[in-house]
Amino acid sequence: MLENARKASELGLQAIHPHFLTVDQAVMDQAHAWGLAVNVWTVNKAEDINSMLDMGADTIITDDPALGLQELAKRS
Repeated sequence: MLENARKASELGLQAIHPHFLTVDQAVMDQAHAWGLAVNVWTVNKAEDINSMLDMGADTIITDDPALGLQELAKRS
């Protein structure tokens, strides 16, 4: 995943869209350091949504928007 993020940065892209299971904190941090937004998919469990939020995901794509909004609201 880091290699793909590096290539995206070199090409001047603005974001990467990896499956959430391929992202860890190192990938998230390096992608952000390269100026890339990280938009993860398809995150459908509360624990996974919270993990991605904790890591700093820019966008979370889910099949359950109500759950995503519920978990996000808990942080406000």
